[in-house]
Amino acid sequence: MLAAILLGITTVSLTPTDDIWVYPHSSDPARDANLRIWGSDDKPAATSVSDLEQFSYSFLKFPVESLTDQKPKAARLILWSVANPTFTVEQSKRAPLQVRPVSPDFTEKAWTYDQAEKLMPDASEKVVFGETSVTDISGSVPLRIEIDLLKGPGKFADYLVNAKRTGKPFALALTAGLNVTDNRSSYKIYSRDAERESLRPKLEIDY
Repeated sequence: MLAAILLGITTVSLTPTDDIWVYPHSSDPARDANLRIWGSDDKPAATSVSDLEQFSYSFLKFPVESLTDQKPKAARLILWSVANPTFTVEQSKRAPLQVRPVSPDFTEKAWTYDQAEKLMPDASEKVVFGETSVTDISGSVPLRIEIDLLKGPGKFADYLVNAKRTGKPFALALTAGLNVTDNRSSYKIYSRDAERESLRPKLEIDY
């Protein structure tokens, strides 16, 4: 914190106002303590509506009131995976957890899966804001996952500035190419409804 002050950096910390587990057979997509992400045939996102139900996404929506009109110097999404995940380090390297843009036209209270067709995230790798792999799953404690959203190739800084300009919330989609048919492999992330506040998703933006 002292280093940030000396460098003239202001950090804005945001928590989701809504987060959704986007899967047709989710038991409680809006209030589940966990978000789950997996793909199909090594692909992180569906390219057609007919394939959509084979994928499990998670959507997070954030407010814009605390943002500035400036482009951020850094932006990181901090997530926590449950301990003892079903994937291996090698699987995570092959299928990193990704962050993509998605429409914010959803709420937890009104969510139904039939909305997923209209909110399909772009499957192109060109839109990915950032991605990361889990490199250590030893120990029976939650795993911290930090994703640099300015690594691109997607332009998160422009996405953020545009959201502030319009005054509308912005949303992020979590995707991954993990094959759930391979030992039930998936990313299982704590949601904003996690009992422990320290494990809930957080977006940190440096100006």
